Amino acid sequence: MMPLMNELHEDHQHIRSLLTLLRNKLGTVALGQPVNFKLMAEAVDYLCDYADRFHHRKETRVFEFLRRWYPESTAQVNRQLHEHVELEAATAQLRQTLGRIKSGDAVAEKDFPPHLERFMDKQLRHLTREEERLFPLIERTLTPDNWLHFQATAPELDRTGERQLAERYQALCEALIKDLH
Repeated sequence: MMPLMNELHEDHQHIRSLLTLLRNKLGTVALGQPVNFKLMAEAVDYLCDYADRFHHRKETRVFEFLRRWYPESTAQVNRQLHEHVELEAATAQLRQTLGRIKSGDAVAEKDFPPHLERFMDKQLRHLTREEERLFPLIERTLTPDNWLHFQATAPELDRTGERQLAERYQALCEALIKDLH
């Protein structure tokens, strides 16, 4: 498997872990534990920052390459790329809700748990579709020669800040785990 595909799988594992921690936190909220909205906002910011700046850019490069070499994948690729746009919008809405909560909006605070639940469900469906359909198609379809061509022709990704986001991810997961107790 290409190193880039390994990175994408690892990204998905990290995103799933973060979503699981958020879902667990929602469970404790349902039991009466207060919500740390600052921490929730940090988690949503991380998801947005990492997905928009790094993860989706990596996927877009691979998906577009697949579409060029395997035109039969066009519908699947287009669907996933469209979902990236939808997820960015959903994340922006969630950020707005958290901003309203920070400003003291009681209605936004009450609506937050179901809003976050819908957001997480959408994220998980997206990840599952990629992991179960598109990634296996990429791995079955693209040959070692295709990957050599990809490496030779694809523009280099700007990875400025990626390491800092990885450190932020670790700290965020630790804070979410601590906040569960």
